[in-house]
Amino acid sequence: MTTTLAIHLGPSLAHAAIDKNGRIDLIALGGDQAGMPMVLHVDAEGAVVAGRSALERGAKDPQGLLEDPIGVLADSQTVEIAGRTMTGEVLLAHLLTQVHAQSIQVLDGAPDETLVVLTAGGPDQSIYAAATQRALMGKVEFVNETRAWSAMATHGPSNADSELSGVLGGLFWKRHGDAPAAPKGRVTREDLGHEAPTTTRVPQPPPSVISVGSRSVFEEAAPVSLRRKRRSPWVILALLAVIGLGVVAALAATGGQEKAPMVITPATSTSTTTSTTTTSTTTTLASTTTFTPVEETTTSTSTTTSTTTTLAPTTTLPPLGQVTMTPVGLLLDALESDRNMVAFGNPVDDVLLTFQEAFGAPDSDTGWQENSTCFAPMVRTVTYGDKEIVFADQDIDDGEPGIGATFEQWYISGPWAVESSIWTLSRIGIGSTVADIRMAYPGNFSIGLAIDGDLSGFFTFDSTGSDDGVYGLSNTTEDTGIVLDMWAGNVCSRILS
Repeated sequence: MTTTLAIHLGPSLAHAAIDKNGRIDLIALGGDQAGMPMVLHVDAEGAVVAGRSALERGAKDPQGLLEDPIGVLADSQTVEIAGRTMTGEVLLAHLLTQVHAQSIQVLDGAPDETLVVLTAGGPDQSIYAAATQRALMGKVEFVNETRAWSAMATHGPSNADSELSGVLGGLFWKRHGDAPAAPKGRVTREDLGHEAPTTTRVPQPPPSVISVGSRSVFEEAAPVSLRRKRRSPWVILALLAVIGLGVVAALAATGGQEKAPMVITPATSTSTTTSTTTTSTTTTLASTTTFTPVEETTTSTSTTTSTTTTLAPTTTLPPLGQVTMTPVGLLLDALESDRNMVAFGNPVDDVLLTFQEAFGAPDSDTGWQENSTCFAPMVRTVTYGDKEIVFADQDIDDGEPGIGATFEQWYISGPWAVESSIWTLSRIGIGSTVADIRMAYPGNFSIGLAIDGDLSGFFTFDSTGSDDGVYGLSNTTEDTGIVLDMWAGNVCSRILS
């Protein structure tokens, strides 16, 4: 069943809700409240934060605070703040990134599709569309706020909080489409002189709306730069020794046995449920926001759910898969006695033979060719599923392309590591958060903007003490940012402006 995330940026609060397995749930974006304050703050260096963090920084630096951004953008396509001119596209992208990333954190997974409810009287849909592309939100659909309100009035409970009508109505619109038009006039029994029959309307079942907590923290991050270096053989040997010690430690920690996968950003929650006999059903959102559905005439159940979320490290490591990412190559079968380290600098034929034995025939092979994004005269890219292997021929004057060529870069994308089992030894992979990396590599991690003026983050971390490391891109530089892809080796640039 398709999972749909709805986002609504209202005048004062932003809301998010999820429709999953036939159930509609609110996502608590404001700590113990459903809504995130619609506030942005821009500091002197141009760093932008949203929500509660913006309010906290605004208390110290009020000149960088922007309240009611939707209302401001309704009057102008650009905003002057903290001595900077920012477009509506960029401001909306920051807001959507914060809500989207925080929703993914709460849900521990990405939705199949995202629905953005366009605020009536706010920016045009084209500006929203450009903002969602900047925010790397994937497949996005748009619906006008008035249509969401209409769907809420037709299919939702009549006594819902009006501030929730946009986001919940968007999900009802996604389920049922536009509300039906008013009925046409018709001849009734009363028109014919008969007594009108008495009917009893069966109430519509209300949606289930609960709080599932918040997991975001906010810290400043230092910028980093992409660098290209060549490795000397003795450095690689030293690094392989360090990685070997890491594998031994991993074996000792897991006892050589695979454990059940963990949730990347864990949380603990407690809930209590009591059953009573009443004429209505009331759901309380973290003891602050009350959602009361339509009145019923039968016995029902009243449920109060209280969720407490903490950022505590897990005690159970997920299993390492067939491929483990390292700064100096790919480690195959890390938990097996015959594990194999395929290191950068190895001859192309040896690496291809190893990968063929491990994965079979490649899914694609570019052959030797020039590539303007790479720093070698000739490169060859071979893919095995979501694993991309790059070989480089640094000297093309020695005969045919490929002579003396070596393995110089790996690149991983695709499904989250909890599905693919492609991790580093510290269990960082696709779908991990910036906070996860910071915790796993506290002294060897840095992150900054991938492209000046954009939202995505470019990070690097090093587990071996070498000059090179593992690189990657996240959808934001905040701790709630999600890792989208990772690579090691500098022969080809992965950041394209």
